[in-house]
Amino acid sequence: MRTRSKLVLAGLAATLLMAFAVNSASANNISISNQFFRVVWSPLTFIGEGSTISVKCNVTLEGSFHSRTIVKTLGALVGYVTKGMTGSCTENSATVLTATLPWHITYEGFSGRLPTIARIRLLLRHTAFITQIFGGLAECLYQDAGTNQSENAAGELILTNGSANELAADTTIRVPFLRGSGLSENCPTRGGFTGTGNVTLLGATTRITVTLI
Repeated sequence: MRTRSKLVLAGLAATLLMAFAVNSASANNISISNQFFRVVWSPLTFIGEGSTISVKCNVTLEGSFHSRTIVKTLGALVGYVTKGMTGSCTENSATVLTATLPWHITYEGFSGRLPTIARIRLLLRHTAFITQIFGGLAECLYQDAGTNQSENAAGELILTNGSANELAADTTIRVPFLRGSGLSENCPTRGGFTGTGNVTLLGATTRITVTLI
């Protein structure tokens, strides 16, 4: 009888161990409800480092993730931004350099206490845009090389109860000035972003849900 009890307990322990192993393995992935997204900032602000120059415009980015399942591998290419648009501006102006699209989206980690994810960090490589300052007398082209993370635009996807509602710009990133025209000597050598964009499914107001699997 005692031997039988030991066998039952051993079998139960083995079953629990296998279940834990399956759950641990499955926690390597992030599932999203839809691959296509739109992010709208009203506004997104670009601030020149070491200067009083800022550019404040409404900005929209659209794109897609490669799959509805994202493997949590740092630096992995997970999607593209395929369209970028600037709308009305209240301080100076800016234009997305569409010839450089698509921009690459890479996965750079998450925060939160498992199994709940609070934020997902994403990096945007090869971003390029032109700012027009001093009433258009100076045009400044800013573009990252795609290799230095401290110069790549980045943001954190903010999750609320599993819903991806906002994308907050990483204020520590500094995108470098590449070249300019006109009074370009006034272009700040680097600049960073600040602002939180509204995230929805492309072409709809539906939220994208994110779960750990």
